[in-house]
Amino acid sequence: MKDEVRVETAITHYTFLPGGPFGDTEKTFDIRSYAVVRDRQAVLVDALLPDHEDLIAAALHRGGLDFAAVRAVVVTHAHPDHIGSLAAVMRAAPEARLYAGSGDAEVVAEECGVDVSVLNDGDDVWGLEVIGTPGHTIGHVCFLEHTTSTLFVGDAAVNMTSLEPSIEPFDEDHSRAVAQLVRLAGTGAQRALFAHGAPIPSGASVAFRDLAGRLGLATGDMAAI
Repeated sequence: MKDEVRVETAITHYTFLPGGPFGDTEKTFDIRSYAVVRDRQAVLVDALLPDHEDLIAAALHRGGLDFAAVRAVVVTHAHPDHIGSLAAVMRAAPEARLYAGSGDAEVVAEECGVDVSVLNDGDDVWGLEVIGTPGHTIGHVCFLEHTTSTLFVGDAAVNMTSLEPSIEPFDEDHSRAVAQLVRLAGTGAQRALFAHGAPIPSGASVAFRDLAGRLGLATGDMAAI
């Protein structure tokens, strides 16, 4: 019998004022991180903005756990809204090991002062398969939880008003980031959980395939990635 897997969400918001990356437009983002609970242990995916560790603790509590149950913290990428509370989380979770993609691991380590284990495409960390998706950052990774067929998307795509590619002003290489939609379509994931935007509860890989098709990407060809 497979272990039951639960996913709890921690949510906050951040507003970009006029004059920022969106020009004269004020824009508010939701920011989400996740606690994956399995067999009375937890893996955390990302760590919100600074001083938000209480929201992560509350997500663990909803799963019936606390920081002592955290065995791993995995980071999709090194942007501040994903690692802001990371140092505090690592202090609160003494049994946890920290992981990040190979291109972002050094930045993560510098920001939080904790040793980082490097992840590469295809690795498995506490039941999460690493899906390398460089472009938003050079080391961006997604994570696929197979028991629940859940893809943790990070910023490889957003679903704030509709499903869209990663947001160009924040991408290191926007063309490469958009090309990763082919990888997301190929995961076969049923559910997608985003750092920014509402979940896709079913049919996620099909939704990514349709988006890739609308953007002119050939979902049967990995060459662009």
